[in-house]
Amino acid sequence: MNILIVDAASDEIFLAIIVDKNIYTCTHKNSKTNFEKLIILIEDFLKSNKTSLKQFMLIEVLVVLQG
Repeated sequence: MNILIVDAASDEIFLAIIVDKNIYTCTHKNSKTNFEKLIILIEDFLKSNKTSLKQFMLIEVLVVLQG
C-alpha cells in the first residue's frame, strides 16, 4: 500500500511517502508563505520521487489552525 503523509502541525511541514518498503521524506519551514503554497510543495515532492496522487491508497493530513 502506498501512503502519503502531510504534517503541518508543528514548526516544520513534514512530507513523507511510503511505497512498498521504501520511505521518502522532506521538510520545509512552516511559514505563512509555505503553508499557502502547500499544494505546490506536495506536487514538487511527488514529482521528485516519480509518484503522483493517483498512486496512493491512503493520504494522512495533520494541520492545526491557530486563531
